[in-house]
Amino acid sequence: MAERITVVTENRNLRTLPFTPSEDHLTTGSQWEEWLEGIEREFRYFRITEPEDKKDAMIIYGGKEISRLEKSTPDPVDRRMDVYEKLKKKLNDYFAPKKNKHYARYVFWKMRPINGESTVAYATRLRERAADCEFENQDDRILEHIIQTTDNESLIKKTINRKWTLDQMLQEVHQLEDTTLQIHDMRDL
Repeated sequence: MAERITVVTENRNLRTLPFTPSEDHLTTGSQWEEWLEGIEREFRYFRITEPEDKKDAMIIYGGKEISRLEKSTPDPVDRRMDVYEKLKKKLNDYFAPKKNKHYARYVFWKMRPINGESTVAYATRLRERAADCEFENQDDRILEHIIQTTDNESLIKKTINRKWTLDQMLQEVHQLEDTTLQIHDMRDL
């Protein structure tokens, strides 16, 4: 009787979609950072650890633009970098936005709450934008900006009088906004 042979293959079907650069170079940079973060998360999840495998996966799943750039841009000269690190550096150099703290701060200070947006959600948007601003104390700048742009006078008074930190203010405002929503729900019933 013939012996049965079972072949086990490892399933590594990544869900990453090809990277499609935007027409706007500033937008492309943030899209690239998000795409790279996503594929590297999948590498960890599927335990893809070998540099050659990571490089191949990035080229295969990255799409035509990444494949083209892999062939057409020169490799970094650092001999200590593995093949994946070299590809990643080439692509970062090409796609990543050049940091400009003055422009980042300009955009940060122009931000305003969106109609109907909770203060906690607004603070989260501010924190994301502040990451590129190189503020010495990011939380203080976010708190100051919320104080300057919010319509909630009661919150401003409490924040200033009680000398709250950003975390203290957000904890209080989160509770206040939740309570306000609950009261509106009770009235609607």
